[in-house]
Amino acid sequence: MKRKEFLQSSLTLIAGSFYSPNGIGNSLAGLHLRDNSNDIWRLSATEMIALIKSKKSSVKEVVQGHLVRIKEVNPSVHAVSTILEESALNLAEEKDNQLSSNLDTPLLFGVPFSIKENIDLKGSPTTDGVSAFKNNIASENAPQVKAFQNEGAIPIARTNMPDFALRYHTESQLHGVTLNPWNRALTCGGSSGGDAVAVATGMVPIGLGNDYGGSLRYPAQCNGVCAIRPTMGRVPYFSSSIPYNNVPHSVKMFAVQGPIARTIVDLEMALQVMSRPDYRDPHWIPIKDPNIKKGKYRVALVTNPGGYGVDDSIRSAIKKAGQILEEHDCIVEEINSSSLRESMEIWGQIVTTDIRNIFLNVIRENASADALKFVESFLNLYPVLTLEQYVNILARVNGIAASWGTTFQSYDAIIGPISAREPFARGFDIEGNEEAKYMLESQSLTVTVNLLGLPSVAMPVEISNNLPQSVQIICPSFHDYRCLDLAKIIEKNVEKFVPITPKK
Repeated sequence: MKRKEFLQSSLTLIAGSFYSPNGIGNSLAGLHLRDNSNDIWRLSATEMIALIKSKKSSVKEVVQGHLVRIKEVNPSVHAVSTILEESALNLAEEKDNQLSSNLDTPLLFGVPFSIKENIDLKGSPTTDGVSAFKNNIASENAPQVKAFQNEGAIPIARTNMPDFALRYHTESQLHGVTLNPWNRALTCGGSSGGDAVAVATGMVPIGLGNDYGGSLRYPAQCNGVCAIRPTMGRVPYFSSSIPYNNVPHSVKMFAVQGPIARTIVDLEMALQVMSRPDYRDPHWIPIKDPNIKKGKYRVALVTNPGGYGVDDSIRSAIKKAGQILEEHDCIVEEINSSSLRESMEIWGQIVTTDIRNIFLNVIRENASADALKFVESFLNLYPVLTLEQYVNILARVNGIAASWGTTFQSYDAIIGPISAREPFARGFDIEGNEEAKYMLESQSLTVTVNLLGLPSVAMPVEISNNLPQSVQIICPSFHDYRCLDLAKIIEKNVEKFVPITPKK
């Protein structure tokens, strides 16, 4: 069955799992959501679409159910910065009229979604999390927002992010701190922490974020949800608020747009939509996905990236993912990862050089004191480079990419941690240089993926220490769907962890 046919057929299923915090399922066919539409937030996007298309629920009921959920739980986590209630309800009525007229419905028909505040939504401010940009109204939709709306999805919320997306913790000058729904004392991750928390708590089934150094995958780990960092160039990027010719080289190299969801099928559907062409981005690539591999997958495990150390709970999750794949006819082997020290160092040197030369004055003028603490600690970890040194480091990336290419000749995928450490205590990243160094070292595998522009899926595998424990599945460039295929195998053999109700 072709991938498009698979997705379309999955949407026609009326029976499926009805998600609850403990993962217990009921048949959709037996639900009466017209009598209790507030519970619809428990469903995956795929299940919502099936419910709407079968006319067991209206689009307005789906939207209203999520609006109620946002108002119930957002005051305790502060993930949503703006509720788009009026426009969402108006769009829902339009779609219900379309449904009653028996017109064709597109792929994401009626699905509510959230949008990080550094992504353009026409008529809404693209704030980057700072007060100075609170009136920076976007004149156009970003490509992924446009694609989602063209497929019938409904923007319902804007979400919080750290100032300028430059922390692994979500706390902004404009909207304050976003709290981890599993443990309020710990970080919810960043910089797409608002979307991750919104998805984890059932405020939306899909959130739109981006990833420059783990900003999709780390919040997914902290909150027990799924995310995909696509291959560089697969998802087009454009901002009417930030002129494209002013974007630093490292952003073009490392940053991608991607979705956060509670299930791998929803993630796959979202990626399919986001990958649609948009010629405002001259670097968008019309990727034709390679054929699904025939025969056994060979998978490499990285259990201690760079040799910096790993928490036992994180190592256990990696081993569990490997064991599941081994039980499903994959060949799994552990490999050495000492080379990650160099790749992490190069990523850091490139990023800090661009910050010093392009961003720093704007950051110092507009960021909060806490955001500046992290930026200054980050800069202190890496030396000021001459032009010659910067050019040589950029050239070295090619050698690292070639080395990874050799590894991918032996293995179809690499599985390892997102962060090698459990979520840090809130504020840990701004305590000083050593704390910033410790945190960055834990992300050595994650930032290497950004350095090389590779696809990676983040997903939870088990619960330990009352926290979700996650892994990332990394594949060669353009093999995003191989990541998703392996993730589906793992997902079928683990519990469902979200949506959850935030801890008080």
